[in-house]
Amino acid sequence: MIERDRIAKPLAALMLSIASAGALATEGGVGRPITGQQVTPYGGIIPPTDDWIITLATIYYQGSLGASKTIPVAGTITAGLNYQVMYTIVNAVHTWGITEAGWNFASSFGVPLQYTNASSFHGLLPSDHGTQFADLFFTPIAAGYHFTKTDHIALSVQIYAPTGAYNPDRLANAGQNTWTFTPTVAYTKLLPAEN
Repeated sequence: MIERDRIAKPLAALMLSIASAGALATEGGVGRPITGQQVTPYGGIIPPTDDWIITLATIYYQGSLGASKTIPVAGTITAGLNYQVMYTIVNAVHTWGITEAGWNFASSFGVPLQYTNASSFHGLLPSDHGTQFADLFFTPIAAGYHFTKTDHIALSVQIYAPTGAYNPDRLANAGQNTWTFTPTVAYTKLLPAEN
C-alpha cells in the first residue's frame, strides 16, 4: 500500500502539471461573458411569433485577482489586477414565427459599449481607463422547445467577434481580440401562482 502511494502521488502531480500546461489565461483575466451576464429572465422561452425584440441592459462588474495570481495583460505578465467594468448592451432578437414539432427559432445580435477601469497591484503597470465599443456578439440560431405551458428550454451558441477596441499595450481593453463560442442551455419554469 505504501509503495502504491509513493508512485501514485508523483504520477498524479505530473498528470496535473501536464494538463494545466495547456491552459491559457484570458487577456486581462476578466473572461467572457462577464460574470452575471448570462443570467437572463425568461431566457428559456422563444416565442412562436414573428417579431423584433430590442433590449437595453447595463451590467456592472467589479473584481480583483490577488497578487498571488499572475495573468497576461498589456503585453506582460502581472501579479494581481483590480477591474471595474460598466457594460451596456443594445440587443436585438428576431423571432422567426416558425413552429416545427414544438420548436421555435430566433436569431440575435448585440452591440456593447464598455467603460473599463483597471489597475495592477503594487503599481507594476500604470492604471488605465476608457469607454470603448466591446466585441459584437450574435446568435445565428436559437432553438426553443416548450415542454408544457410552464416549462421551456432554449439551445444556442453565442458567438463573439473580435471587433471591439483592443490595443496590446493597454490595460483597459473593451475587446478581447479573439473569437469566442459560448454554447448555452437555458431553462425557464414559470410559476403561475406567483405570476
